[in-house]
Amino acid sequence: MCGLAGYRALMLRLGCVFVLTLVACRTESSGASAPGQGDDTGTTPSTRVGEPAAAAEDQPPDCGAEGRVWDGRLAGCLYEHAGCCYDTPLAACTAAGCPGENCRILESAPAQLYCA
Repeated sequence: MCGLAGYRALMLRLGCVFVLTLVACRTESSGASAPGQGDDTGTTPSTRVGEPAAAAEDQPPDCGAEGRVWDGRLAGCLYEHAGCCYDTPLAACTAAGCPGENCRILESAPAQLYCA
């Protein structure tokens, strides 16, 4: 009986070490951004690259003639760039300064764009 109890205790210890090792490795290489460095939920408007976050919050973005400021809701916003909604992909790509062939529309809601 003593041999079985010792074996179970050893297996329990090894199991704990294995689980703790997995947790530690996952925590170090999770790839998640640090707090305040991005929002992957898609529920907040994106800011312009290089623009300080405080300035983006103080003033509404300049959306030009074809865009309107995004209120953060999906309804009525098909394409979003830099905190502005656009009705067509061409208008969003033009606002982003992306030539036609280089503008890629990403599958998201609202749709984001990527300059290739």
